Amino acid sequence: MITGQLIGFRSTAGLAAYVGLAASVLLGGCAGSREAVKDDYVPPQNQPKERAIGAAPECLNEKDEPVECEQDDECCSGFFCGKDPELNPRKKYCLYGAE
Repeated sequence: MITGQLIGFRSTAGLAAYVGLAASVLLGGCAGSREAVKDDYVPPQNQPKERAIGAAPECLNEKDEPVECEQDDECCSGFFCGKDPELNPRKKYCLYGAE
């Protein structure tokens, strides 16, 4: 067993204090040497919308939202007025394609 007297300390408390100080210096030196990593990640809500290849065109209002309607003549060319359960099961929206 290693005692403080064998290494030159008068008590084991002195040895414990020396080991604690050495561990703190080593830990502080390792933690302080880390360089900051530049993060290029952009959250999805801040990226422009991209339509998938072959995706249907959209009939959007000036706020870039799907157009609500009551009749087909309120919709863009090639769209009809119908219910879309994914948007809202109670309201009618301009949907792409033939009815």
